[in-house]
Amino acid sequence: MRIKQKSEKGITLIALTITIIVILILAGTATYTGIGTIKSTRFTAFTVEMKILQTGINTLSQDYADSDVDVGEALTDEQKNIFNVTEVSEILNNRGNNDTAKVASIKEGMRYFTSESIKNDLKIDGVSDDYYINIKERVLICTEPFDYEGKSYYMLEQIQDGLYNVTYENQTEGEIEDFDINLTTISPNKWRIEITNIKYKDPNKNYVNDSTLQVKYQIEGNPFSNSTIGDLNFYVTQPGKYKIQLLHGEEVTSGTKEILIRSSEGNWDGEVNSPSLSAGMIPIKYVDGNWVITDENDPDWYQYGTTADTRNWANIMLSDGKYYAESAQGIDTTNKTKARKGITVAEEDLGSMFVWIPRYAYNFPEYHVAKSNGEGTTQNITNVVFLKETSNQDKNGNRYERDYDISTVQVGQATPTIVHPAFKLGDQEVTGIWVAKFEASMAENNTNTGEDNNVTNKTVKVLPNKESWRYIQIGNMFTNCLNMNKEKNIYGINKGADTHLMKNNEWGAIAYLTASQYGVVPTPNSVNETYEENGKTKSHMYTGGKDYKTNISQSSTENVTGIYDLNGGAWDVVASYYNNGDSNLSEGGTTEYFPDNQLNTKYEKYWDKYLVDEEEIRQMELGIWEQDNTQNPMRKQITARRYDLFKTIKGDAMYEVINTYSYWGKLNNQGQTYSWMIDESANTTQYGNSYYNGDYIAIGSVKNVFMARGGRAGPSIDPGIFASAGAILAKDHIEQYYWGFRPTFTVK
Repeated sequence: MRIKQKSEKGITLIALTITIIVILILAGTATYTGIGTIKSTRFTAFTVEMKILQTGINTLSQDYADSDVDVGEALTDEQKNIFNVTEVSEILNNRGNNDTAKVASIKEGMRYFTSESIKNDLKIDGVSDDYYINIKERVLICTEPFDYEGKSYYMLEQIQDGLYNVTYENQTEGEIEDFDINLTTISPNKWRIEITNIKYKDPNKNYVNDSTLQVKYQIEGNPFSNSTIGDLNFYVTQPGKYKIQLLHGEEVTSGTKEILIRSSEGNWDGEVNSPSLSAGMIPIKYVDGNWVITDENDPDWYQYGTTADTRNWANIMLSDGKYYAESAQGIDTTNKTKARKGITVAEEDLGSMFVWIPRYAYNFPEYHVAKSNGEGTTQNITNVVFLKETSNQDKNGNRYERDYDISTVQVGQATPTIVHPAFKLGDQEVTGIWVAKFEASMAENNTNTGEDNNVTNKTVKVLPNKESWRYIQIGNMFTNCLNMNKEKNIYGINKGADTHLMKNNEWGAIAYLTASQYGVVPTPNSVNETYEENGKTKSHMYTGGKDYKTNISQSSTENVTGIYDLNGGAWDVVASYYNNGDSNLSEGGTTEYFPDNQLNTKYEKYWDKYLVDEEEIRQMELGIWEQDNTQNPMRKQITARRYDLFKTIKGDAMYEVINTYSYWGKLNNQGQTYSWMIDESANTTQYGNSYYNGDYIAIGSVKNVFMARGGRAGPSIDPGIFASAGAILAKDHIEQYYWGFRPTFTVK
């Protein structure tokens, strides 16, 4: 074994470098001895040896590119088994950036060195163990691992990322208790991270200029960086979630903190689109039973994972509570407090709450295969893939179409994956939508009367445990939602937040995410406290089931970060209609939005329009819906045509998730009264529960021109996230106590 002559200067440099390294390590060790006694002196020796050897290999490698380093023995098949050790395999994959060819090259260049050959041939002293080394790639693996507290250590990366956390005795003195992370954007693709406000556990100690401090960082999925003593700031050029460690010499004395850096060209965080924020919006997270104000760079703000402990959807509150965002516009801040990170918000001080639905594509793994009937138990009806910014591309570069031909999909087959249409409002592609966390309530006194509630001069609130806002026609619901971003609103938002009554396809976006691997199908909000008033049946219905922190099974995530009242509570009226020209369009939707029973084109982007068959219009003119039960076959036929027209509409959680429907017909045996039916017997009331979760769809009535979703609490009613019904919602029908609504908005 030999090293050719060209490396002689390098060997001299190695000796000099190692001498310096040893001095630094020993100096550091002396410092730590004053702080506390390490439990394992073997750990110290192992660490020193690995660093000495790594330093020597790094120096040799500088000459390797243009010098023939002919040393070491080829590994035997038995020795190559080291590559199968889990810890070693993971580190080598990271070293090779998970490139199979690169990892193979690292392994092929590995040679076996005894401690004697390291000294004699590599001219590196102070090494007592044998190693496998790839000089060119600067990779070394100890042949005999160091075992400490049940874990084996083979490589230097393990020491850097794990053994710093070895427990010390009497370690309070000198330990760091906390520190802050400051983030500065230098350019569109460069950020500066700086550690400031370092606090030590011993209040009598002040190490402001402690030269032994150093920083290590790790972007999620990659190994930790090397660190530089005394340098408490660094630059990064890639967005993502970073873990930051502040080191006191070789020991982590502060734990790990995280920070999120979002792309300056959008808001992609590497997994999902980060929430788009506008004026007046305050990020909040749930910590130990309380809502706490945070900021958009907090990596704990949200997580869209597939397990119970990672389903933490992003929440905000608006500036209509006790706290207001610094960005809030046009609000009276008297008796309000500026929102600051870390403040715990009392329940009575919450502002209106909204939840982020990131842009995604979806498909059905088993099209029209009925799942078990049991809200809260059925799952993975849909499969979701999150998309990057406003594109149709996921994190792996896969691209998805906007539509598919549903007639080509057989029952039980998987449908093609398409971009959900709710992420386009008018001509604007959006990175996600903000949806009301609860059904709408009001700031003022709720009397549950049309006289007081069917107005546009009261204030929408989105809060838990409040009585939902009902007894109101759909046109006024729509106006109240539009008014949320009018000039000088109480929420602190502006035209950057495009507020509106939730559309049917936006409901579908929530339902599909909830029924996917990223959500949980909720149990019903069954609170329905009926009472009689002036000869009329009234009802109290409460958002979040009256106690949302207890009723987490009613949430889309089965924890408090999700969306409530999707299943039961009140029906959620959505901005969607059947374009059949019926007079209830103007009467319920008001003439401002539906002059002459046609939608005002000014508001087209806020409404989902459903076409109807020409035969429906003709039969309307003939008055079929007012005739006796002999016309039930025609009513069913018209309903079947409506259902068939649904085929062209995707994402609304109707045709894609149902395989039957009901129509509004007349019963034989009950004095010609109307009811929802699925057959032509005209003898019984039937909703038809033979599809996902038993959520029924009632679509066949020419007078019920508007749509409502989610069902309602009450006797003989089976609500569900896919349930759908028609509604008149004209002024003389609002005393029906079960029609509620919720706002949503996009951020421009």
